[in-house]
Amino acid sequence: MMKTYFVFFVTYVALSIISMFLTSTPVELFTVFDVAIWLPLSAVTLVPLVDVMRSFTQDAAEKAGMTFKETATQMLVTSMSVAFLCVLFAGLPLPIFVGVLAAVTIGGAADILVFRHMGKYFTNPAARMLFSNFAATIIGSGIVFFVAFTDWFFEPSFLTKPVNEVVVGWLAQSLFIWISSVAIGFTLNAMKKSK
Repeated sequence: MMKTYFVFFVTYVALSIISMFLTSTPVELFTVFDVAIWLPLSAVTLVPLVDVMRSFTQDAAEKAGMTFKETATQMLVTSMSVAFLCVLFAGLPLPIFVGVLAAVTIGGAADILVFRHMGKYFTNPAARMLFSNFAATIIGSGIVFFVAFTDWFFEPSFLTKPVNEVVVGWLAQSLFIWISSVAIGFTLNAMKKSK
């Protein structure tokens, strides 16, 4: 079981870092009543998979006998340490790093706590993730958007957007990521069971 946890853990960290870099690139999906519906590139590529990997990593950690504190600490400290090195040496924008750090800390904690709580009702990690991922996505996306894409915390930059566009992006990303993550989670769980 420890080997399974390690594979999920390394995959989670790698995808987390790559998705942070993709967050600085906006993708406009369509326009509704002159309002551009947009998402960061990370949302339509890797973030749903990162969310799934977080839940599957937690599930593998539980099966390996690891505590919540051990798992949460390893996932947070490792991914954020690597991301901070990317800010220093690889050009990752600081507002994105800070937004993701806050989102992972608060949204990730909500995800893991709800995931654990749902273990009382479901043994299937994908079913547990249906609820935990919703909490993580709505909270985490909100934090990232308001930290990275407004001028509330940092000086205006190429990332800064008007607040109404930030709200639209936040809600669009939350819905897209939640639906995508749930679909990926149930697919991966079915593949895992068939082996």
